[in-house]
Amino acid sequence: MSGNFLPGINRRYLGSFVGLFHAVSSVAALVIGNYLFLQCFLLGNDILASSEVDNSSLLPTIFHVTTGASGILLFFFWKSIQSYQHSTTSLKDKGLTAKQMQNTNRARGCVALILCAVYPLMYRYLPNETLQDVVISKAVAVVVVAVCVWMYNVFKYYGKGLFVLYSGTRFGFSLQVLFTGSLYSVRQSYPYIVNFLEKEALLISCCVEFGFLLYYLESRRLVSVQTVKDGCKRYHPILFYVFSGTMLKEKFFRRL
Repeated sequence: MSGNFLPGINRRYLGSFVGLFHAVSSVAALVIGNYLFLQCFLLGNDILASSEVDNSSLLPTIFHVTTGASGILLFFFWKSIQSYQHSTTSLKDKGLTAKQMQNTNRARGCVALILCAVYPLMYRYLPNETLQDVVISKAVAVVVVAVCVWMYNVFKYYGKGLFVLYSGTRFGFSLQVLFTGSLYSVRQSYPYIVNFLEKEALLISCCVEFGFLLYYLESRRLVSVQTVKDGCKRYHPILFYVFSGTMLKEKFFRRL
């Protein structure tokens, strides 16, 4: 069997090239995401307050683009995504097979990142005329709903709470688009919803990118398994509690 992906392009070199871009986009999303998270949730400087394209939109835009690119590029390594988890509880004790664990990692490490970027980038860069187009809005919403249903069927074996965290908001938002008619009308009815989608994207992307980075470093024997466990055990809850605490403190959910 030929090792060429296309005439003159070897699969191995293509994989290395894509892998490099995936690494760059993942690290960029993680670094910028953490900076934006710090600004929005700890320093009170809501850089994401406006979904319009202006002078302050460069970093949020880079974050969303690199987050989406990280998810898209990971499709090239779909079969290589890890089918294990470093945890005190084994897969057998959790009632999971290696395939189910791999699909869970695919859903949150690949698909969830793409979903995080879709709506924020549409709101930032599509003109109002396009956002008002019912056909385009409903077409995108139908695709997102279908993807979310697939993610639910994947996450239900690990824990349905993962569905709520990684795709619940996108699922509910897409249903609202289907009922309301267009992306523009949803934003008019719920002015803060786009800001919430972007802030939630910070939480999801930072958690996913941090975890996958540690697992990659461990697979290259650059860090220990214990480092992976300790890092994820501390980093993920801290971000979640800061996110939830800030939202409750600002009574953000009442604005939605």
